[in-house]
Amino acid sequence: MMSHISSVRASREGDQFHYLWAARRCLRLLSLTSDLAAVTIEGVSPLENPAGSTIETGEEAIDVGEYYGSQTLEDARLVEYIQLKHSTLRATDHWTLSGLETTLKNFAERYSELRQRFGKDTSQDRFRFRFVSNRPISPALLATVEDARNGTSGKHPKVHERLKQVTGLVAPTFSEFCRVLWLDGNHEGYWDQQNILFQDVSAYLADADVDAPTQLKDLVTRKALPESAPNPSITKVDVLRALKTDEAHLFPAPCRIERVAAPVPREQESTLADSIAQADGVPIVLHADAGVGKSVLSMRVGLHLPKGSVALVYDCFGSGQYRSPTGYRHRHRDALVQIANELASKSLCHLLIPTRNAEPADYLKVFLHRLRQCVTLLRGQRPDALLCIIIDAADNAQMAAKDIGEARSFVRDLLREQIPDGVRIVAFCRTHRQDLLDPPPHALRLQLRPFSRAETFAHLRHTFPEATEQDIDEFHRLSSHNPRVQSIALSRQNSLAETLRRLGPNPTTVQDTIGEILDDAIAKLRDDVGEIERPQIDRICTGLAALRPLVPISVLASMSNVPEAAIKSFAFDLGHPLIVTGETIQFRDEPAETWFRDHYKPNAAELGPFIDNLKPLASGNSYVAAALPQLMLEAGQFEQLVTVALSSEGLPNASPFERRDVELQRLQFALKSSLRARRYVEAAKLALKAGGESAGDERQRMLI
Repeated sequence: MMSHISSVRASREGDQFHYLWAARRCLRLLSLTSDLAAVTIEGVSPLENPAGSTIETGEEAIDVGEYYGSQTLEDARLVEYIQLKHSTLRATDHWTLSGLETTLKNFAERYSELRQRFGKDTSQDRFRFRFVSNRPISPALLATVEDARNGTSGKHPKVHERLKQVTGLVAPTFSEFCRVLWLDGNHEGYWDQQNILFQDVSAYLADADVDAPTQLKDLVTRKALPESAPNPSITKVDVLRALKTDEAHLFPAPCRIERVAAPVPREQESTLADSIAQADGVPIVLHADAGVGKSVLSMRVGLHLPKGSVALVYDCFGSGQYRSPTGYRHRHRDALVQIANELASKSLCHLLIPTRNAEPADYLKVFLHRLRQCVTLLRGQRPDALLCIIIDAADNAQMAAKDIGEARSFVRDLLREQIPDGVRIVAFCRTHRQDLLDPPPHALRLQLRPFSRAETFAHLRHTFPEATEQDIDEFHRLSSHNPRVQSIALSRQNSLAETLRRLGPNPTTVQDTIGEILDDAIAKLRDDVGEIERPQIDRICTGLAALRPLVPISVLASMSNVPEAAIKSFAFDLGHPLIVTGETIQFRDEPAETWFRDHYKPNAAELGPFIDNLKPLASGNSYVAAALPQLMLEAGQFEQLVTVALSSEGLPNASPFERRDVELQRLQFALKSSLRARRYVEAAKLALKAGGESAGDERQRMLI
């Protein structure tokens, strides 16, 4: 009886070893640089031969299949067939040829059929057969396989002849088969595999999610069950789902900085880059006034760093989407995940998978660990290499955090961390907003100056090669040496004389230039459409300043009583400051957005009428319904916000997903408002309802 129990236990441990080992191999699907396309459990991929008959020979020996490049045999770069064996009672006994006869026979038969189909050279490059066990492999058998690869019988002729008999192969096919055969012993046993899987999974996560390894192993276990036989394949999407994420969450805030086709090289570039390179162990704040060229410089710093260095730019502005709840860029789980995974895509560190319960401190901890991984690899190749993380529009990240009632953005916290050797953290911001970042006293502060005359010369001559020295002097003075003012002036495609006339007679700032463009657009809008009152125009501008991007043109039209076509014309007339994308409008860059917000964003008292104007649109428009809670919070409408959030009134007539997203956003802002006002009874009610809605949302998404 005891012997039977031990046998059953050993068999179960063997299954668990199989699932744990395979789960660890599935993690390789997460590599952003590997071409591993799928891992199969208990069989081969059903896509191996989509247009023809499948190869069934030897399939019973395949516990795990790994497909690189493609799951189709014709398109795959490499296909590896693996058999796993675990022993509890004989863990130290060597595998001899007699114990592997069935496995090797099945492998050889499958290889023969593949060779017949693809030819000798292709089959050797494309296919591999592997046996994996916690037990060691007989040295004589290992030596025999190695000798056979070289076409000799070696020191063990009897084993060599027996191996040929078992495989049923003759020279030269026998040698070819041995070249694709790998016998791997001494792998960790069942218990160690369990611990290693936990460590392997934890290396990818933002916090110690004890459930994640179990979820991944359960995925493998389900694929091994008979009901999964038609599709035993596990792909990257499956692994991410098991870890409760998807690819969109791995890159939540991609860079949207518009690359300038022919940027003017700045005279300060090399000097600033040298200062950054020498600033070992201290955070760096690089500041400049609006329009001086911070974003353009951010894309060029890496050109001047030591060879082998990597410079990565994180865009906090995101074409104005940084204020949108679906496009936030100031949170740790967005910014640090984006940066880490861009580095992972360069094979410099582990992928970083966001988790539901991770705190900002968790993200900082794992992010700093990845920075150390990166710089270790870089300096292993070149000792003077640097890793430079450039955070463009860092001040906008802190402003976005403040707008929704959060004390600190990721930038503030990152600037206060101990920076690993060889890493440079550079935050770009406007000069008058440096204090928003709260840098430590020892931070290095660098300033980017406006264009020099030589830089203005290069900029103007690129558009007007005939410009005289006097023209250059005048253009330099009237543009206040500001690159953005110059770019906007040149983008109008006027003659040189008209360009100078419109800049004069006094020097022009970015704000003046955008203001002039706005005035011209308003005048043209009135002329094109007819009798449009100034309040209607003001409502368009107020909507652009107060609403989060991307602003639907239909919403601006409804709240201002101006036709949609006229609003599109208004945006096109503005030119550079605004972008029309489909049926939405957004700001192209930060100076334009700042000008609108400074001139048109309503204060707390003025927000009331603005909100009242929007409310009738909420039931028919998900964008408006989602935007109202933040506006109500800014307006101090605490009672109304809590009442609406608790009653579920005014939700859009949209899909259940959109309705729940809007409701969750309302509950979030109402909860923040009640906590800020120390209304703890209302906060408790809101928290209970938010918990229920969040749980329902999670169940719904898991079901789908």
